[in-house]
Amino acid sequence: MKTIPHNIAAVPLAAPYTREGGAGAASGLRGKVAIVTGAASGLGRRIVAALAEQGALVVATDIRHSVHELARPRRILALAADAADEVGARQAAALALAQFGRLDILVNTAVGVLDKSLLDTSVGEWDDLMELNARGYFVQAREALRRMTGPGAIVNVLPPGGRGGGAAPSCN
Repeated sequence: MKTIPHNIAAVPLAAPYTREGGAGAASGLRGKVAIVTGAASGLGRRIVAALAEQGALVVATDIRHSVHELARPRRILALAADAADEVGARQAAALALAQFGRLDILVNTAVGVLDKSLLDTSVGEWDDLMELNARGYFVQAREALRRMTGPGAIVNVLPPGGRGGGAAPSCN
């Protein structure tokens, strides 16, 4: 078993995954490698499961250490990292390349919302929200693009409320 940093779920990785056969053999996602941010719960967790079911290899990241529950040998690696942190974004992309040999897909689902009125929102709360929602998408996309060697996809999930409306405090 390889030695891996404490923030990566320890799963046996002795033998590399082979892209022949296996789950999702008929899927266009078979053998594709994806990073999913915000993977510990909700939509992110469901996306990780759906990608793996279709044969993709996944690096699941989340700031919560419960992301390690998703780890599956040679299929899903888990990394506890802040989506808005450059180091975490680099670690996720490097992990995909080191363990799976490529990176094809990034799905940003790590979003923040403030369920309060604009008048009750502090500048610090606003800054934290923008760091996750804007900076997080930027650093994740930049690091993924640096490592994608062929055609790929980046999917940015909007916060609740549709066209970004849920990303800001409401004006009640």
